Amino acid sequence: MPLKISAEDEIQGLARALRSLGELQGRPGSAGAVSAWTSDQHLYHIALATDLALTNVAALVAARSPRIVNEIAPNELARRVLIDGSYPRGESRAPRTVQPPDEVDAQLLAEEYAGLEQLLGQVRGLVEQVADAPGAIIHIQLGALSARHWLRFARLHAEHHLAIVDDIARGG
Repeated sequence: MPLKISAEDEIQGLARALRSLGELQGRPGSAGAVSAWTSDQHLYHIALATDLALTNVAALVAARSPRIVNEIAPNELARRVLIDGSYPRGESRAPRTVQPPDEVDAQLLAEEYAGLEQLLGQVRGLVEQVADAPGAIIHIQLGALSARHWLRFARLHAEHHLAIVDDIARGG
């Protein structure tokens, strides 16, 4: 997909989103009109999804993963998401691997965010190599994504959930 993506810009945007999401932990907001998930469930989901995305970026840069495919072929939803720069609400369901638990443990969520900060720091150290990382890793809904695509997805996805958490807090 011919798309100019600055790895540095995506990392900075993701870092801002993660700081915001981390500050929102424990904020009131129950499931209801806005979402079937509570605020903390959204935060837990974004922690899991972001960890997966950043792990995929690192694997692509290292060119060491059995999940790497050679053809980069994001699907139509990915094209819309990555080019338009927004993640549409209600068009997809979170895969089982990134579903939050019914009850979110505050300590575990804090640990997840601490781990994300470390992982983001590691990926920040790879920023120069991201553009040249060969291959792609399949996203269950978006198709084959390159390292740059995974970074953009991670940022957009985090911002998407940040907006939902904000809507939950405002009561819809």
